[in-house]
Amino acid sequence: MSKFCTKCGGRIAEDSLFCEYCGNKVKTSVPTQPLFAKESQPPKKPVFSSYNQTSPPPSYTSSYRPYHRSSTNWAKWVFIGVFFVVIVGFAAVILIGLAFLPFSFNVFNQYEYIGDLNEYIGENLTNNSAYIDLEVDNSIGAVNIDIVENIKFFEAQIHVYAREGYHLYEANTIEYEEYNNHYFITFDSSSDSDWENPYLYELDILISNRATTELNIEVSTGAISVGAYQTNISSLYLDTSTGSITVDFSEVYFSASQDFTLHTSTGSITADFFELMYYSSEVEWMIDTSTGSISVDLFQESIDNNTLIYYNAGTSTGSIDFHYALNSSIGLQIYADVSTGTINTPDYSTDDEYTYKSENYDSASMKIYVFLDTSTGSIHIL
Repeated sequence: MSKFCTKCGGRIAEDSLFCEYCGNKVKTSVPTQPLFAKESQPPKKPVFSSYNQTSPPPSYTSSYRPYHRSSTNWAKWVFIGVFFVVIVGFAAVILIGLAFLPFSFNVFNQYEYIGDLNEYIGENLTNNSAYIDLEVDNSIGAVNIDIVENIKFFEAQIHVYAREGYHLYEANTIEYEEYNNHYFITFDSSSDSDWENPYLYELDILISNRATTELNIEVSTGAISVGAYQTNISSLYLDTSTGSITVDFSEVYFSASQDFTLHTSTGSITADFFELMYYSSEVEWMIDTSTGSISVDLFQESIDNNTLIYYNAGTSTGSIDFHYALNSSIGLQIYADVSTGTINTPDYSTDDEYTYKSENYDSASMKIYVFLDTSTGSIHIL
């Protein structure tokens, strides 16, 4: 069977796609089946997708959904189990804490005043030949010492606080020994830690200013204060871990060659020095705290010839105030350093370091050297 080209009119075969005379493409009717399709080939299995199918076929459902449901249930029960364990553990911690709460309050807070213990040693002194070596090691409580005139040789009042079930007659008191007019007086709270101590002691001590006194005072938790007037102190060491230190020395003669120490870990230090005199030609005051401020007031009008006095005051976190009024003949040198803060004087301010040296420092018969240092805080020099 043949047909004709629509362009040139030439005769061409029925199944030809192009005219063999002019090359024109011959139009053909679109077949209803693919040219190479075989009637015996079964139709392809349709592929179902979430993009073009609202629900998968039963065979797909039966092979997938049971596994998915099992995974969801397992994760859900694991989550519930973990949540339950956390809730039970949290509740247990709260119950244990509540059970120990009364004990904790009892350890730290349940001290009740139960009475005083009083100690008197010797009669009124009429000469300066007596010596007192006072050593106090107190775990919890303040220690207040005054060295004054017109009292007995040594007086102590111990205010006793205790937990429930402890009595005054079991509390510690002052102990002393005497040898050749030398008194060794001690007080020890007899506790290695605050947790073990059923007692809290606060000591008020009076010492005659006619005696030569050595003071070695250590406190774990509590303040220390010492006031002395017209007396002789041969040794001074004050140390507290948690508490402030306050000293007020007026016309005191320090008959020692070693250093004098005021130290606290957490607390402030306040020191007033008025007309002090020294046996040694070179002495040093160590005044330091880790967390707390320092305030030093120095008044010195009288001249202590051939004497060099160092005042070292330092704190890690806190400010330092140094106030002084000195005889113009006394040589003065000051060095101050600050890391975070400012240094202020009546006519100068800086955030770095400050130095001052009086014109007569090298030739003065009495010299005072002041070193002030703080890491975080300001320094005021007046």
